[in-house]
Amino acid sequence: LKTPKIIFAHDILMDDINEVLRRNERTICIKSFRNKYSDKYPPYWIISQLMTFGTISKLYAALPPEDKKQIARNLGLNVELMEKSLQTLAYVRNVCAHYARLWDNANSVPPVNIKFNRVEYNSKYNFTFHTERVNTTFFPIFYLITLFLINTYPQSKWCNLVANKIREYQEKTTNEEDNALISFSKMGFPENWERLPLFEEMLRNQ
Repeated sequence: LKTPKIIFAHDILMDDINEVLRRNERTICIKSFRNKYSDKYPPYWIISQLMTFGTISKLYAALPPEDKKQIARNLGLNVELMEKSLQTLAYVRNVCAHYARLWDNANSVPPVNIKFNRVEYNSKYNFTFHTERVNTTFFPIFYLITLFLINTYPQSKWCNLVANKIREYQEKTTNEEDNALISFSKMGFPENWERLPLFEEMLRNQ
């Protein structure tokens, strides 16, 4: 039953890669490769520079099960959560690339609840996004990106940069009745969100 799904994902992936190469035939790396080699496809280190985030998401979905498990394990996630998280990040990338609003957008691909395989991760970083309904605010996305960063680049200042930008516009858009057009609460941030273990750690990076 799993074989058709893997073949289907691989077909979609190859279509995307072929389209990426077609659009980038004039780039230096592709032109250099074509001049030196007769292979149809460049090595992955070249292709990966040209891939969209959506294609990377499809690439992960097409990998053999053991490879997917190994990659997910590095982030303390299982394969299902990893796949869905990459889909969410691909959606976020597309929203930003097209200059659409993310902060008050009812996100159509919200992150799933995070539950880790490793006990020490689960007790420290687990956070339930959903209550009675799917949470489509910005906060679950903010949490998810921060979570990936703490595992891939724990020195990142991204978390602080975003929080400071929200504070800036919260102050700018506050009216005389003390109502703000842009605010942490309107973006789905819970009270005392800075005290969640994930943010306590990442907000130290100034």
